[in-house]
Order: sequence, then C-alpha cells, then structure tokens
Amino acid sequence: MEELEIEVRKTSETICQVRSVGECLVTRILSVFLVAINIAIDPQTRVVHGRRIADRVAEAVRFLNPNIRCLFVQVLPDEKLF
Repeated sequence: MEELEIEVRKTSETICQVRSVGECLVTRILSVFLVAINIAIDPQTRVVHGRRIADRVAEAVRFLNPNIRCLFVQVLPDEKLF
C-alpha cells in the first residue's frame, strides 16, 4: 500500500494547478482500495474551478489502479494545507 500512496501523491502533483499534496490515506478493504487525499490550490481559485481540478486528480488517480473504488479528494487553499 505504501507504493500506491507514493504513486497517488506523484500523480496528484502532476495535475495542473495543484500546488501541493497534503495528507494521503490508502487502505485496502478486501480486494479494493479506499483513497483519501488533500490537495492545495491557489486560494483565489473559484469553487467551481477547484472542483474541476479535484475531478482531474480523481480521474488520474483512478487510472493508476482499477481497484481504487472509493476516492475522496479534499481541495484546500494553499495556506491552509500545512
């Protein structure tokens, strides 16, 4: 699972407008994975655009492993992540 967490972090960081990645949780339930990740974006970004960024992150992360069934992406303004 540690390898999957590293892959999830790296993939999330490649998405345009993701400034950084915070907490990342990967857990296995039977044969599927649950992933929860915090991403930081520009605090001036509109909510609608932030949701699109989160959707792109989710799409990229799901592409990594078809067994990622539950995925939560929390979008935070950059100064609140760390």
